[in-house]
Amino acid sequence: MGFSESRLGLPRLGQHLLYATVVNALGAGFTAPFLLIYLHSIHGFSLKGAGAVLALGGAAAMLLGPIAGSAIDRFGAKAVYLVVMPLRAAAAGLLIVMDRPWHAFIAIALDASANTAAWSSMSAMLTGVTTPEQRQRVFSFQFMILNAGIGLGGVASGFIADLKHPDTFAILFGIDGISFLCAVAIVATLPVGKRIIATAKEELAGDTWLTVLKDRTMWWIVLAVFVVAGMGYAQLDSGAVAFSTQVSDVSIRVLGFAFAANTSVIVLGQLVALRAMRGRPRTLGIALFGIFAMAAFTLLGLSSVVGPTFASVLVISCAGVFALGETLWSPTINSLISEIAPANLRGRYLSFNSVMWSGAMMIGPLIAGVMLDPGWNWPYIGVIVVGAALLIPIAHHIKRRLTPQQNGLSPVVTPTEETVTLRA
Repeated sequence: MGFSESRLGLPRLGQHLLYATVVNALGAGFTAPFLLIYLHSIHGFSLKGAGAVLALGGAAAMLLGPIAGSAIDRFGAKAVYLVVMPLRAAAAGLLIVMDRPWHAFIAIALDASANTAAWSSMSAMLTGVTTPEQRQRVFSFQFMILNAGIGLGGVASGFIADLKHPDTFAILFGIDGISFLCAVAIVATLPVGKRIIATAKEELAGDTWLTVLKDRTMWWIVLAVFVVAGMGYAQLDSGAVAFSTQVSDVSIRVLGFAFAANTSVIVLGQLVALRAMRGRPRTLGIALFGIFAMAAFTLLGLSSVVGPTFASVLVISCAGVFALGETLWSPTINSLISEIAPANLRGRYLSFNSVMWSGAMMIGPLIAGVMLDPGWNWPYIGVIVVGAALLIPIAHHIKRRLTPQQNGLSPVVTPTEETVTLRA
């Protein structure tokens, strides 16, 4: 199964899977910062229209996410990954050649749906090649290299993209598409992600979505996911940008420094956070994310009542403090879901997580727009801070429903001891 560790303390197969994440992240970094401006400035979409296209992508991901989860459990995570990543490459190609508005809708919906399936299947594969003790570490590395890759890709793309030369965007989307195919080539060679055959106990429990939806612990977990995405990540990506430029009156260049600070803190702090959380409950990571998010958006609010220089410092600090919470959240949530999910339902559990995330990422910008457009600036900050604070009691409720083993507090049975059979 490949549970032996490399020099990085990662399972060898897990390390090879992370190579696919590296190339995928680099490709995403070339296009993610410019997708909105590409639709607006190159293809003539209004900003509202471009936003609607991106929202449609989130809706498509929500609708198709459950199908992806069922497919992972039925056919195996690797099979799903090898199907959906070429679809992402096709979506990138369509964005290059598009000459009708509906082409953009199809491309974005296809990419968002395939991305949700790819993320769930990659998480399932990483879970399958790790012991419970290794999972938090491998997911920490995944999050760290994802941010590093996107950051490096974003820096490199800045030297290529030129609004006066639309062909430069074709280069960016071409690189993005190629990165997806490179990830496919890496994963295709690995003996991972095979379909898991249920044990007798698991068959008795059932292997349908109804089994997942009856799991009250999972509902508390996806509630945390919804709050983190809607009141955290979505606000940093949209609300904080609007608040910083329209209310605090900082420049776009300052926002660039803010996102650079965010990426730097994650890359430099992820392994430190991993060591700090060793031997501590996973639910503590959820609660601490809430505390860091509260602090981050308080700093954002204060940036509106100080001078320009100090406002810039506070906006950059907001992104950096938020990143501290990110280093605790991302490895925690995937490890926790993988721990509570029956092996034969892991795809559905991980997809449930992705669906809730996509929904919150759609609703989050709407909250920002509704509150900031009429000038409800401080009420907006208050709503986000209170929303982040909800993670503390939510984490407490999750903790009460977990065994110490599930919460990462004591040794657990390793996958080599689990009574599961893998079908080729």
